[in-house]
Amino acid sequence: MSNHTKLLLIQFFSGACGGIFMAIIVLWMMISNSFVMNGIGFMLSMIVTACLPQCLRFVRKWTISVWVPELVMTAVSFCICFLYSGAVTGSELASGHTGIFSMVVCDAAVLHLCALGAVLIVSLIEYSRSRKK
Repeated sequence: MSNHTKLLLIQFFSGACGGIFMAIIVLWMMISNSFVMNGIGFMLSMIVTACLPQCLRFVRKWTISVWVPELVMTAVSFCICFLYSGAVTGSELASGHTGIFSMVVCDAAVLHLCALGAVLIVSLIEYSRSRKK
């Protein structure tokens, strides 16, 4: 296996494992807040979710780009949260009522957009610092 293939596997594997871990934490926070998008609990969830992808900075030992595993982590976590919302509200979806499903998906989308925004902001800051050197 070539070096480039090994680096890609490390990036995607670490992102996928991190995404599973992030989904567990995000789902636990969403459940503890009862999927309500206002209040201090939701604000804390937004802060934690924005900081979670930054935990993958240890991948820098093996690869140059850190933003790929962070994006994979966020995408995997959102997919798991989406599947969870479909599984939990499956009977409601079958009857045509989508209130709880849309509330859970909207909550997950806002949290994961905060994480994506944090990844992009940190990546842009690092890129601008590396250009100045």
